[in-house]
Order: sequence, then C-alpha cells, then structure tokens
Amino acid sequence: MKKIIGILLAGALVTSAFAVDFTARVNTKITAAGGTLGDNPSVYLLQANNTDQKDADLLEVHFAGDKAGADFKLFTKAADSAVSMRGLGLWFKPIDMLKFNVGYVNYGTFCEHTEWWKAVSGVGVNALSGWSSFATVDGFGAMVTLNPIAGLEFNAGVTPGADGKFIEIAGESFKSTAWGASVKADLNAFAEIPVVAAVSFRDAGKDKEKILAVGASYGQEWSGNFYGFINARMRIESDKFVAVALDNWFKFTFDALGIQLAVPVTLRLTGDVNDPSWMGARLKVTYNMGAATPYVYAESTALRFDDKLVDNFGMCVRPGVAFNVGVCAIDAGVQFDINKAWDFGYSKGINWSVPVTFAVAF
Repeated sequence: MKKIIGILLAGALVTSAFAVDFTARVNTKITAAGGTLGDNPSVYLLQANNTDQKDADLLEVHFAGDKAGADFKLFTKAADSAVSMRGLGLWFKPIDMLKFNVGYVNYGTFCEHTEWWKAVSGVGVNALSGWSSFATVDGFGAMVTLNPIAGLEFNAGVTPGADGKFIEIAGESFKSTAWGASVKADLNAFAEIPVVAAVSFRDAGKDKEKILAVGASYGQEWSGNFYGFINARMRIESDKFVAVALDNWFKFTFDALGIQLAVPVTLRLTGDVNDPSWMGARLKVTYNMGAATPYVYAESTALRFDDKLVDNFGMCVRPGVAFNVGVCAIDAGVQFDINKAWDFGYSKGINWSVPVTFAVAF
C-alpha cells in the first residue's frame, strides 16, 4: 500500500511540474443486507465485495499529456489483503494523427453505458459467459490508431499476452494469438449528420473464433435527447458462420427523465435443437432531481427461443438512488433476483440484497 501511495504522490508532483492531467478514482462496494424469500427465508448483514469487479476497479489512475500518457487499475478481493494490477498501459503520439498503445490495450467501436461489459458476441445460451464489449483486441499487447483526417479512424492491435508471442513458426507448425482491426467514420465531420459507422474484425487466434462486426449509431453519445446504436457481430468458428449477434443500446432523455434500453439478440445458426437462439433485455429509468437521482433497473435472464423459455425465465429488479456526499458518489438500492437473473446462470427462488457502491474521484 505504501508503494501505491508513493505512485499517487509522484503523479501529483508530475502534474504540478508539467502540463499533465492526473485523475484517480477509488471504488468499493458492500452489501448492507441480504437474504432469501420463500418457505425457508434467511437474512444476513454486511457482506464486503469478494468478487472480481467488472464495473469498477478498486483504484483507477490516469495520466494524460499532449503527447503521452499512462493508465493502470488495481483490484482486490475482500478475503485477503493482496492487491493485483491490471489495465497497465501507456500511450504516445509521435505526430498528432498517430497514436501507439503498449501494455494493456483494448478498442471498442460501440459500447453501452448501462452495463458496459455486457455486449453479446454470438455465444450460445448454454455458455456460462461470452460478454465482450471490445471490437478488435482486449489484453496485453500493442495497438496503433491512425486519424488521417477529421472523422476517420483506423485501428489495429495484437494481444499475445504478457508472456505470449503474436506469431510463432517452428518447422511446419504455425501459431498465432489474438489480433484485430477496424475502421470508423464519423459522418458528422463530413456532412453534419450525427451518424457513426464502423466495421471491425477480431481473430482470437489459431483455431479460435473470429468475429466480423458492422454497426452504426445515431445521435450524440454524451448529450442530446436521443442516442442509439446497432452492431451486428457475425461469429465464425471452424470456418463456418455459427451466429449473428445484434448488440444494441438506446438512450432517451426527456428533461429530468432518462431511459436506457438494451435488447441484444443472438441468432444461432448451427441447426442444433439444443443450441437455440436467444435474447436479453435490460431497462434503466432515472429521474434527475439535482441532489439525488432515483432509478429503477430491470434485467431478464437469457430468453430462449425454444420450449424451455418459461422454465428458465428469471429477472432482476433494483430500485435505488444515486447521490453525492461531498466528493463521494454513492449508489444504494434494494435488489430482487428472481431465479437468479444475472449472467447466464439459473437458480430457482428469490434472493434479495441491499448493494451499496462508493466512489471518490480526485
């Protein structure tokens, strides 16, 4: 921990001596109470987060100057005091239009804001995971981004891993690891139309899946009354198209009222009756009252397109409120999980919990 504090102090000194932006954010999560409902109800109080965080790491640090910058993230589990680092990377620009990233790299074309890491990639409903919000690469490696003119961006990267090799040839043996490339055009730079279009390709490596994606968005992503995108991801396994995943997200703003909606659909093309197509649904409604923002969040399990839909149906409902106490952002809610409606898992019954997240940025 002393080393971490030293890094933060050094960052603050660097920003005071040079024109460098330094930002950091500390995040933590607890469950204030929880339990089960039904014939044998149960209850517990105060459980510390003990899972690998997806939405927010314990500590996020960013350095950014005109020509170079660096980022890293730390995470831990409540069960022990060990702190692990991930997301360590740096970038530099030899010229304004050319940017190199080294270390942990990732690139996404379209990404939702409700649950940013839940982007369908074409896997079947029986898989235990399969979320991926990145268009080209996600891992330890190198990446280059080129912006030859305003509104046009090319990206390519490789992620062999910390100890891996991108390409390895030994005699007649050939091995390759993950790589990807994309091109994205912002039509607003050419014709003042709020449309962004992108094509990307991701290869997970020799004998692994490939994903070709074509998508477009409309509206201003961070402002305006409407923003939405549809991104079609075509999954290839063993040189065959096995699925088309229609990733999407829509945001509506009516003064203080906000609505976020995602209805991702995965069409499986294997012809196997035990490998059905499926869809999901996520909805978040917020109302900005200034001092606080109450909300209701709801999410379904994977909705199968077969006769097992009813037996495997479940949902999560969480009314809550987000507010600030000084520089500390707090999000508290009461969550009801009916038949365990998270990720791809199913578990009959009703669980309830009171999740609370805290974040301090400086």
